[in-house]
Amino acid sequence: MNLNPLSSIIDGISTFVSNRQKLKQAKVDGEISVIKAESDMKVSISKSKMKMAEDGQFQDYNLDRIAMEDMKNSWFDELLLISFLLPIFKEYYSHGFAGFNNIPSWYFGLVIGMVVVKYGMRGMLKDFMAGKYKGVIPNIPTSTMNYTLPTKLQSVSKEIIHTTLTAIQRSYGITETTNIPHICKEVCAALGNGINNCADTFIYRIAKAETGAGTIIDRTPKSAGAGPFQHDKRPFYDNQSRYEDQHVKKCISHLGINPKTMKWEDLLMDIEKGAIATRLHFKPIEDEIPKDIVGQAQYWKRWYNTSAGAGSVKHFLEMNDFDMSLYREDMEVEF
Repeated sequence: MNLNPLSSIIDGISTFVSNRQKLKQAKVDGEISVIKAESDMKVSISKSKMKMAEDGQFQDYNLDRIAMEDMKNSWFDELLLISFLLPIFKEYYSHGFAGFNNIPSWYFGLVIGMVVVKYGMRGMLKDFMAGKYKGVIPNIPTSTMNYTLPTKLQSVSKEIIHTTLTAIQRSYGITETTNIPHICKEVCAALGNGINNCADTFIYRIAKAETGAGTIIDRTPKSAGAGPFQHDKRPFYDNQSRYEDQHVKKCISHLGINPKTMKWEDLLMDIEKGAIATRLHFKPIEDEIPKDIVGQAQYWKRWYNTSAGAGSVKHFLEMNDFDMSLYREDMEVEF
């Protein structure tokens, strides 16, 4: 037993310093282990990328990822792909799998290309181009890199594109995010909501009366009335020629649209321009827009649908969920 106090103190200090050094060393060793693990992981990732690059997969992966991210919120791509698949469905429905022999090989190549781009399967495309699907799908050209599509494809593509665009026009360009009542409110906030503060409600009811607010398919998208509000071509341009400067300036200032430069074709799928044209249609009329729905139905018939139109007060009310037990024939407008 060491009874020398000084010696005990020195031993204690030595032990403390030794333990501190061990802790520091352990910390350093831990940091080295972490750095080594991170380094090993990076090396592993690099080797994987190198392997993918050697196999030609890395760029395909990036392109597939970018393509899927770009198209994940796009409904048009889905519609276009479905349009291209219709002939396959038709042949299968008519003749079963045997009907696939009637489909030209270039068409199969085109559909496979669309599927590859849409769903990110460039690896499958390489297998396809290498002929690995030969025998699975009949008459697939293996030299697709230099394959020239026949002239017939051009006419087929034009027809499909025309059909797709027509389908979009028949739905007035409306998507699941389109809010027609909100658009009507914004337009009337800019151009005036009338003394009775109901112009926004009224022009929305017009859209409901004309097309069920865009829910009734337009069977004449390039003739007769355009868009959910069904503006006829000649009356639209007649009204446009009389737009007052004060209203034009308000429209440009608040909505960023010049109604003087709008074209009738714009109204086919641009809901906002259709609402602008509808609100401006009633500006020259001295009689104010009525607040009650029956009065609005009569106002619509007199000044919008007119005596030349086939609509009626009854139709307007029915399309706007009016209690038809309250309807009377004397509500109709006489000209």
